[in-house]
Amino acid sequence: MHIEPGIIAQAKIVLANASAVGLVAYYARDLLRQPADIVRTLLAALFFSLFMQSFHVNV
Repeated sequence: MHIEPGIIAQAKIVLANASAVGLVAYYARDLLRQPADIVRTLLAALFFSLFMQSFHVNV
């Protein structure tokens, strides 16, 4: 998805990135204990990303 510059404030982008890093850090210990979960998580992210891009409807 393309968002034009100036539509989203930089503070919101920084907060979103900080939230994502915090979430990964929170679950990192559990993921490292069960390496199969890392593979499942990456496959789910790949699957979701591919289907979001393949069914993209032009506005």
